[in-house]
Amino acid sequence: MENDSLFVKIDGYKYILQEVEAVKIILGNLREAISALKKVTEVKERTTSVFIENLEQLSEKLAAIEEQFPQVEQQMRQEEQKYPQGAHEISRNRDLVESSIKSLHSELEDLQNEMNELQ
Repeated sequence: MENDSLFVKIDGYKYILQEVEAVKIILGNLREAISALKKVTEVKERTTSVFIENLEQLSEKLAAIEEQFPQVEQQMRQEEQKYPQGAHEISRNRDLVESSIKSLHSELEDLQNEMNELQ
């Protein structure tokens, strides 16, 4: 009988040791997960900051282009009058620039909206 109770105690002890090891492994996994989450958060914060800076730069550049466009457009109209043979080409370039500016504004707005959705 004494031997039976000794085996029960040893088996119970082995079980507890196995469970303690399992808990240690889970704790290690949780530490790794926390570390990974911290890295992801840092990357997200840096990326968000760079993204916002780039959006601001893009917005400023578009504003500068729009500010200069009327002057350039006026010069192009003067060139059209001066050189009627090239009027079609000048007009086409002006239209291309104008549509490019509109397209860039649209892309900028889309990016800003996407960024707002992520935050």
